[in-house]
Amino acid sequence: MKKIFLALVFTIISLLSYSQKMSDNEIYSLLQESSVTMNKKCPMMVDDITRLDCVKSYEPKTIEYKYTLLAAKCDYTEEQITSIKNNMEKSLIDNVKNKSVMVILTDNDVTFIYSYKDKFGDPFFTVKIYPYQYK
Repeated sequence: MKKIFLALVFTIISLLSYSQKMSDNEIYSLLQESSVTMNKKCPMMVDDITRLDCVKSYEPKTIEYKYTLLAAKCDYTEEQITSIKNNMEKSLIDNVKNKSVMVILTDNDVTFIYSYKDKFGDPFFTVKIYPYQYK
């Protein structure tokens, strides 16, 4: 996850001269720039079993990170998948709340989507983080 946030730093720092509250169009433009910057580095390994495949932005204020877990979904029970998802959700919310790089996004109520698929391309789980969860 650290690499993802570092990739955002470049784009966000260049836009910090803007006021913290931005219009929906400005936020969407920032998200698009961040996506383009990060996608130039994709695919990239985040850790031993997680690969960031691409980043997408959606109007008005949503960013999606698409990952592949280098494991097979069929090797896990539904209970294990639910547990992994719940743990990931807590960790991701903490990252959004506590990373200074994310401030411009959280101040402007961006929604974050983290989509995971397995090594065969089958959907594993998706975590959506809405502003009420990190405020």
